[in-house]
Amino acid sequence: MLRQFHEENGVIFHLGTAVEKFEGTDAVSAVVLQNGLRVQADIVLIGIGVKPNTGYLQGVPRETDGSIKTDAYFRAAEDVYAAGDIARFRDWRFGENIRIEHWRTAEQQGRDAALNMAGKSTANMSVPFFWTKHGKVSIRYVGHAQNWDEIIFNGDVATRDFIAFYIRNNEVHAAAGCKRDKQMAAILELMRLKKMPDATEIRGNSINFVELLSLE
Repeated sequence: MLRQFHEENGVIFHLGTAVEKFEGTDAVSAVVLQNGLRVQADIVLIGIGVKPNTGYLQGVPRETDGSIKTDAYFRAAEDVYAAGDIARFRDWRFGENIRIEHWRTAEQQGRDAALNMAGKSTANMSVPFFWTKHGKVSIRYVGHAQNWDEIIFNGDVATRDFIAFYIRNNEVHAAAGCKRDKQMAAILELMRLKKMPDATEIRGNSINFVELLSLE
């Protein structure tokens, strides 16, 4: 859906290949791909991702991806706390150890970690929330799903008006929505209250999650 939106606005995708080299004297004039294609360019933006900057830490074990494992209070060791991109923390909803690279999650974790450092015991009970905007198309995402058994769609992806529920073991681990902001806000709160309907209830039904939340 997102690729189609960008293509409608003139973006050309070159998938299944990689950048071989840049050409130019004082500035980039072209990008040569491994498949031999040469793309004229006035400017090049490079997005290569990030990894946790934890190599300087000593005495604290690191996970294979460089992250620091914490408990439910963001404690990595005695009197040592980690939050944000580097923290691999316990998902209180399903018990998995996860890491999320988003500033809103970092803000929530930083607050909780600070309370714990100040002696005010505060376990992680927040629900991750992420959004992205492409032109006039906005997507809201709540929860966290590293893998899933199926995706249940409510609405129509083609018209960019839908909610996609990521299901595992009949439970909703995450949901992505487009043009459903109020519903997505209600879903986040239902997740936080652990009152989110399961896959059996969602499949084939049109649930008004705002009304459902108001009944709780």
